[in-house]
Amino acid sequence: MFDKINEIKRALGDNVFDVIGEVFQEKNLFQLLMEAAANARDIDDILKDLDIKIDEEYINGVKENLGESLATRCIDYTRIREMAKRAREQRLIPEYTESFFKKAFLMAEGKIRELKDGFLAIDSIPYEIRRVADDDIFKKSYGWLQRRYRKVTFDKEIAFKNPDATFVSFGHPLFEAVLIWIERNFQMAPLNGAIFLDPDGKLDGYILYYDGEIGDGNGEVAGRRLFAFYMDKDGREIDEVSPSIIWDLAGADVKEDERVSMDIEVLKRGVSNSVISK
Repeated sequence: MFDKINEIKRALGDNVFDVIGEVFQEKNLFQLLMEAAANARDIDDILKDLDIKIDEEYINGVKENLGESLATRCIDYTRIREMAKRAREQRLIPEYTESFFKKAFLMAEGKIRELKDGFLAIDSIPYEIRRVADDDIFKKSYGWLQRRYRKVTFDKEIAFKNPDATFVSFGHPLFEAVLIWIERNFQMAPLNGAIFLDPDGKLDGYILYYDGEIGDGNGEVAGRRLFAFYMDKDGREIDEVSPSIIWDLAGADVKEDERVSMDIEVLKRGVSNSVISK
C-alpha cells in the first residue's frame, strides 16, 4: 500500500497523505485494512485490489475527483507556527508565577527567605497550607507536601541546571496548595473587580473574564479555556480580546472609596448578548 502511495505522492506531492482514503479510487481502504487485520480475505486477494496502475490517466482522475480538497485539507503549517508563537508569547513566564506565589504565600502568613542567585528558601509551611495538602485526594493528585524547601526556583531552565533546587510551579504540591487556599479564602474577590491603568492610554472600560469548560460523558473536564471581553465605559462596543491583555496593564493603587462602581450582572448580560449576536 505504501509503495502505491509513494507512486501517487511523486505525482501529487506530500498532500496525498492528507487524503489517503480518497486517492485509491473506487477502493474502500478502511474495509481492505479491516479485512487484512481480521484475516477475512486472503492477503493475495487484497493485494490484487491495491495493484493499481499509476499512470497519467489515473492521476488525472484523482485530481478531478478531489477537486480542491488537496489544497483545502492539507495541514496549514503556517497557522500552526503562528499558534505556537502566540502560545510562547502568552505563556506564564517564571517572573509572574514567582510574583503570585510570594504575595499569596505571605498572605497565608508564610515566610520566605531570599537566597543568592535569585533562589528562595521556605523554612516552614503555614498551618493553613499544610491543612489543604493533608487531604487524601490532594495527595493522590499532587503528592506529599514537604515541611520545608531549602532551595526553590520558579524557572524550569534554572532548575534543570541546578539539581539541588526544587522547581515550583503549577502541578507542584506547594504551589497547588497555595492556589487552593487562595481560592477558598478569596473566591468572591474577583467579583468586586480590580482597577488597572493602561500605559498607552487607549483602554477606558471593563475587561470581563469567563472560564469555559467542556465535559465528557463521565462528568470529567475534557477541555478548559479562559475567555476575555473588553467593553468600553459606555457599553457600546464589546470585543473579544486575549486574556493576556492584562499583562500589558499596570496595577492601580486606588483607595476603596475611589473604586469604580459597576453592575456586574448588567455587564455580564451585555457581553452575553453581544456574543450571541456575533
